[in-house]
Amino acid sequence: MAFVPRLRNLHLLARTRLSPTPTRSHLRRADAEYITNPYASSLTFAVRQSLKLVKYTAITVASLSTLTFTGWQGAHLYIEHFRHPTPPSLSSRARNLLHGAYIREEIAPDLELAVVYLREALRIALEDQSLDEAGDVVLNLMMRLADDEARAGNLRGSLTEYARCWRLMVRCGDPVSVRRAAEVAKKLGDLYIRLGEYANAEEVLAWGIHAVTNQATLSEASAKTTQPPSHTSDDDLLVTIQISLANLYATQRNFPYALPLYLQSLKSVQERLKTPASSATGVSWKCLQAIIQLHLSEVLYGMRKIDEAMGWAQRALEIAQKGKGDRDCDECAGAVLNNLGMMLELQGHTDQAVLHYEHAVSQALAAGDSLGEMESRENLDRLRHVLEERKRAEAEASSTTINQKVADTIPATRGKPA
Repeated sequence: MAFVPRLRNLHLLARTRLSPTPTRSHLRRADAEYITNPYASSLTFAVRQSLKLVKYTAITVASLSTLTFTGWQGAHLYIEHFRHPTPPSLSSRARNLLHGAYIREEIAPDLELAVVYLREALRIALEDQSLDEAGDVVLNLMMRLADDEARAGNLRGSLTEYARCWRLMVRCGDPVSVRRAAEVAKKLGDLYIRLGEYANAEEVLAWGIHAVTNQATLSEASAKTTQPPSHTSDDDLLVTIQISLANLYATQRNFPYALPLYLQSLKSVQERLKTPASSATGVSWKCLQAIIQLHLSEVLYGMRKIDEAMGWAQRALEIAQKGKGDRDCDECAGAVLNNLGMMLELQGHTDQAVLHYEHAVSQALAAGDSLGEMESRENLDRLRHVLEERKRAEAEASSTTINQKVADTIPATRGKPA
């Protein structure tokens, strides 16, 4: 009889058959679970993650750097070709500096930083590239630097650059350079006036008038120059220099010298307004006419000719109000109203003076003229205070008079028996 195993042992036989025979890999894997150090495993994982982080960070930085460089280069190309072309004779670094100056002048204003850019570009042009100091490229850089210095409030720095340009242009001696020197002389004169150096201002402005007057061939020569066509005609330049010199004499209270210059300038402007081309230029001739008439009014007021001064002021106000919306006309109208208020106040017409001061404040606000607004408001507040004090004094005097009259009508009863 054959051997038959018991049924209770069948499950052991089945388990033995189903379980695989252990191999070396299984043993190594099993042993590793007990042999590996947890600290080393964590450190290995941290190193792997750090390497991934460094990799992705490097990719991000490289991408951002590429985008930044592309945007920076694209911005320079856009400015160069569409907004502000620079002289090709300058190096790429100098041209990039000029692009940066343009951004700080027009897009994100920071004139002090623009001056830094321009100074460095000028240094590169003169020292590194050895460009001609009297050439158009360098002179234009100097002029631009001087303009930004003046706008930034550095009057001395601007004066130095303008004087340097003026000497170089005068040294050239050709008609175009002399005419450009006359334009610089006008700016120099205005700066000297602002700095209180009146003798220097008179000298350079008188030279400018003489230079423009004696250069009969400058108009024809200016058409051949390579400079931007932003220059006005000789007559227009002469008018602006005459006005600056007249302003100098008026500031010095030398009214007999200022008056004929203003009258001559006014005549030139009125003749200019008769020509059809006057509306095509960048100068607002109507507003300039009103401004000259305003100055004439001030000069005549200083000469104690009040009636004539008020007449010129009224004419200036009428012309300035016709040019409403133009900043120069609006500022002129505010100044005229303030001056008329002062004249009316001196003549004793205080109510009319208050109205003119109020209109002057409103006009200055509309024109964005903060200095004119402050001056007119000070005059208005001062006059109102004077009128209030006068009314208070009159009320006190009236009260005193009434009390005195009442006291005089009461019979004296002191010393009489009851």
